[in-house]
Amino acid sequence: MHLIQAYPHTVVKILAKILSRRLETVLPSIISKDQTGFIKGRHSYFNVRRLLNIMYSSATDSDECVVSLDAEKAFDRVEFDCLFVVLSRFGFGGNFISWIKLLYQQPSAVVCTNFQTSKPFKLQRGTRQGSPLSP
Repeated sequence: MHLIQAYPHTVVKILAKILSRRLETVLPSIISKDQTGFIKGRHSYFNVRRLLNIMYSSATDSDECVVSLDAEKAFDRVEFDCLFVVLSRFGFGGNFISWIKLLYQQPSAVVCTNFQTSKPFKLQRGTRQGSPLSP
């Protein structure tokens, strides 16, 4: 029996952690400094401080505008094919993307209620909850 067949959840978690660590080293250089969520070393108070600076500088004659965007349940709505295209456009290599695809190959879930478990059903989108690759 192959290792992945004997311990599928453990192998998936280890692979996800390895890929996550690689992403951590690259993301700060490809994601705008304005994006502070889920980037190691960045904090939301940077954006709060920037907002306060803009508000207090608006006492001048210049017009100021602030736009704040937050997509509700964004990571539950990620389409797998879109994820792979975005990774490619950000310059991630085919090998890295293949490993990500492996994690999202035929994902399924079950629902547990009142000690009853549903039959597995196929997931069409969304990142894995609890995965190191998900926020």
